[in-house]
Amino acid sequence: MRGTTTTLTIGERVAWYRRRRGLSQEVLAGLIGRTADRLGKVENNRIDLDRLSVIKSLAEALDISLDDLLGEPSLLDWTTDSGTHTVPALRAALMRYRALAPFGRGTDA
Repeated sequence: MRGTTTTLTIGERVAWYRRRRGLSQEVLAGLIGRTADRLGKVENNRIDLDRLSVIKSLAEALDISLDDLLGEPSLLDWTTDSGTHTVPALRAALMRYRALAPFGRGTDA
């Protein structure tokens, strides 16, 4: 969804991802321990999502990253294991000769 909904609010993104997953408001609300009425108000931008724990629960229930839910672009998800190596690792992977070779050709071409 990156790039297609950058102008949506977080509530509109929740609704978009919920519909994409085929979940009703009642089911998603139950998964995050909230009422369907409250979720509906979030989706219609009548109340804000102001608790990180609820936002994280929504992202997990919708099976998406926090970045996708918040509308923040990210190149790679940072973890304590990756430290500062995420961009160099991505650069190395993209610059490997095999990754740049045309499809169907060997590396000797």
